Amino acid sequence: MKNNIFNYPDIELLLCISVALIISCVRNRQEESCVPYSLPDRFSIDVADEKAIVISNQKQFSEIFGNDTEELDNIDFKKYCLLYTQGKSPYSIVEIHKEWSFLDSTFKLEIIIDNNSLVCEYRSWSVAYLIQKGNVKDIALDVKYTGSLNN
Repeated sequence: MKNNIFNYPDIELLLCISVALIISCVRNRQEESCVPYSLPDRFSIDVADEKAIVISNQKQFSEIFGNDTEELDNIDFKKYCLLYTQGKSPYSIVEIHKEWSFLDSTFKLEIIIDNNSLVCEYRSWSVAYLIQKGNVKDIALDVKYTGSLNN
């Protein structure tokens, strides 16, 4: 009878660890490909609401943001493009939830605005991400508003 170095539980454990490591590496690579971009509170510019705007160079950035560029962080447009969107809520905003994913060269951004529907406060919101160039061919944006009577 041969004495194997590994038995089945050891191989299963090794496979599970390998798969977890691969998933972790892929997720880390995706996280490096997409970085939240900081904007001032209630930031808003003269563009359509709830539309994805992709800015890929400094000239576009200056044209779209105008004098507001002084308030914003510098962007390395050789490495990143900027995805920007904004909107307006008729109610007080409790929280803005953002979830993103990559699928087949499509960057999907889902934004959920959690409102307090008891407080009528017309409020602007904006969200921006730096996306590594070359990773995205298409962008899907989905914005939803939820009302909360319990806040």
